[in-house]
Amino acid sequence: MIHQTVQELPGKAVQAQPDTWSWPIHLAEYDRSVVFKKRELQDLNELIQGKCLPLTPPRALERIVLPLDEVLVLSTPLARSRRDVKRVLLGEMHQRRRPLWGWTPEEWAEILCERWQLFAKRYPLMPMCRQQVLTVAYLLCGFTDFHRLGGFTRESLAHVVFGRERMEATLSRVNEGVRLWGLVNLRDLSLRSALYEALLLNRDPYLEHLTYDLLFTIRERTETLATKRAVGKLSCALVGLGLFNRTLPHVPLPTEKKAQPVKRLLEGT
Repeated sequence: MIHQTVQELPGKAVQAQPDTWSWPIHLAEYDRSVVFKKRELQDLNELIQGKCLPLTPPRALERIVLPLDEVLVLSTPLARSRRDVKRVLLGEMHQRRRPLWGWTPEEWAEILCERWQLFAKRYPLMPMCRQQVLTVAYLLCGFTDFHRLGGFTRESLAHVVFGRERMEATLSRVNEGVRLWGLVNLRDLSLRSALYEALLLNRDPYLEHLTYDLLFTIRERTETLATKRAVGKLSCALVGLGLFNRTLPHVPLPTEKKAQPVKRLLEGT
């Protein structure tokens, strides 16, 4: 890794406001066994064969449905979206014959698909609930392979997990760090996305707990130049705030390609 010398910065960094935060889902309250019992499979078979989901789940499936409900109350006010998420996940559990608690990152990535268009094709009757399925994957099962998913709203996920007000205050601190470092364009959406991804990967809303190695890992695993540069800009903001002592190495823009002359066929050749 390249170490960068950091100069003294004028001004004063925005200080974090003391607060408390805890994981929004009470995972310890649920039976997270990765194998279905015989009765659970029987009830799941009946549930999938039915035309609609019952308002009250079979008692044997409460350990699956109740945590879904807890996440969905946080992530969407729309009853239809909640039903669609349950249809997707219960259907996948029925097909895989295993509860979601035991799914691998590869299985979650397969379900969530590389793009939302592929998700809509995979689940044509429930095409608009990908973001909520991702929220379940993250909060209940710790899925963080975001680089496999293409575009999704990191801001929405961060607001659900950490709270909108806290995230807006954190973004203001980062923007102040950018200003102190001497950069411009405080409305940089790529920077915002990089910030939220870093906090989500760290499973923690505090800038003070971010590390150089985490940002380096995020940048290395992404193929998008804008994201790579945004993560570097985030490291500059954290230096500006006095939280890092060095920035990530600079990622240059690609050399502009010279326009190639258009080859034209001479008439008669």
